Amino acid sequence: MKRPFFILAIFLSILIPIFRFFVKEDRFITGHISNFVSNAPRQLAIKGRIIDRPFYQYAYFKKAQIFTVSPTLAKASKVWFPAYGNIRVTSYSDKELKYGDEILFEAKVKTPSSEKEDSFGYRRYLERTGIFAIATISERAPLIITGRKASLFKSFAYDSKNLLKRNIENLFKAPERYLLLAVLLGERQDISQEWRDIFIKTQTMHLLAISGLHIGIIASIILFSIGLFGIPQNFKYAITIFLLIFYAFMVGAMPSVVRATVMGVVILSSYFLKREADIYNSLGLAATVILLFNPDQLFDYGFILSFVSVLSIIYLTPGINRAFRIYRIKRDTHVGKSIYYFSNLASASFAVWLGLFPITINFFNLISPISVLINILAIPLLFIIIAFSIPALIFHAAIPFLGIIFAEATEFFIATLLLSLRLFLKIPLAYLEAKSISLYKVILYYIILIIIFEFNRFKYYLLNRIS
Repeated sequence: MKRPFFILAIFLSILIPIFRFFVKEDRFITGHISNFVSNAPRQLAIKGRIIDRPFYQYAYFKKAQIFTVSPTLAKASKVWFPAYGNIRVTSYSDKELKYGDEILFEAKVKTPSSEKEDSFGYRRYLERTGIFAIATISERAPLIITGRKASLFKSFAYDSKNLLKRNIENLFKAPERYLLLAVLLGERQDISQEWRDIFIKTQTMHLLAISGLHIGIIASIILFSIGLFGIPQNFKYAITIFLLIFYAFMVGAMPSVVRATVMGVVILSSYFLKREADIYNSLGLAATVILLFNPDQLFDYGFILSFVSVLSIIYLTPGINRAFRIYRIKRDTHVGKSIYYFSNLASASFAVWLGLFPITINFFNLISPISVLINILAIPLLFIIIAFSIPALIFHAAIPFLGIIFAEATEFFIATLLLSLRLFLKIPLAYLEAKSISLYKVILYYIILIIIFEFNRFKYYLLNRIS
């Protein structure tokens, strides 16, 4: 079997929906937090541990700390009960909290089911990430830190993220720093709704979500930097693998990050072991790891967009290159190499557009014909932004004036990217609103797409055999 993990991932993708359809899973057994709450807020006392990195956000014009608590006890009607099922907490208390803190608090707790939240599938999204209730701690509500129990590795990763975030906030100006926080640390909460709409309408939201593109850029920068010190190849790959895993934990190990990191580790390991990595098998391994840990991720739009986009690139791009005869471009000059690079980039962008076409219609009710052109400019700009921002952060501490130079260059390229997206949106028919399409039409679309590309590949195979 050439691609066992790819086949296993397909098997799990079929098995999980069948299991969900025929087997009614009762997750809300005795002690589950959902048994204590409803749509109406209920005052509860909770004892538990913070399991992620708290971050600050303004809510209702007040500064609040957002974090996730894994409860052990819940007090209702003056009686303590064992409890489990994670809670997303918004705290207006001035007490600063950290990952691993064991806390006792009183809060208004409810299920995430307001009208606004439901319109975005917020409740289903939280349940897929293991969160079944939301809580609000008021400014005067009791909040006591009773202890601390934290993984040293995760604590160091979160502390590193806090340090990087402070340096970004000190070194870069708004609004450029908000994009940089999203691109480097996965923190998108400060990006305005106006800019979110622009990224959605141009189908460039993938620039803001840490994924294979970002991991690939960061891995390239790490390999290049380590190579400057003359470190042997095997050690270079081993160090890069460790740093990628550390980075995945630091930014929160979202599905797109896990997928990209697993694929990156597999490819780098193949260089380390001097074996050729199969890209389909690497993608299948990443999907298998995520689905085995959390099968509900199969229904998450981030998971779907991430894997379908990568699958589109590796499956559709070669066919597009053959159709437009990109492989015939001469690459013996710098101009030829540049034309070849941007032609491949256009092919990959078109492949993603084709692969995600019905999905973006259903998720965003939009079609963006110009997204193929936008990505030809946006992806190189993203590489430059990351490539300049990392030395800016490094030199900021040791050689401040160099840090400022790199920071100003980074801000210039971020401003160029944002301006370009605005200008592209002014093109007539830059985006079109569309109604969602049924599942059977989506399946039919992919069947037709596969038939077209398989026929194209078979035709070129016959022509090569004849010639």
